[in-house]
Amino acid sequence: MFCKTSPQLSLFDVNNVFPRALPKEDRCYLYREQIYPLIDEDIFRELYPADCGRPTRR
Repeated sequence: MFCKTSPQLSLFDVNNVFPRALPKEDRCYLYREQIYPLIDEDIFRELYPADCGRPTRR
């Protein structure tokens, strides 16, 4: 089952659990905010059958 990714952050996001663990300039923030939204998830829709299996990670 294919589900679009939610832009909502997780409760267990690094900033919520360990607010000072990573500097704001870390590349993981760059990836999440600027690169990840550019990925077209619809091209992967056919890999997730609608009638069986677990849904894509939300």
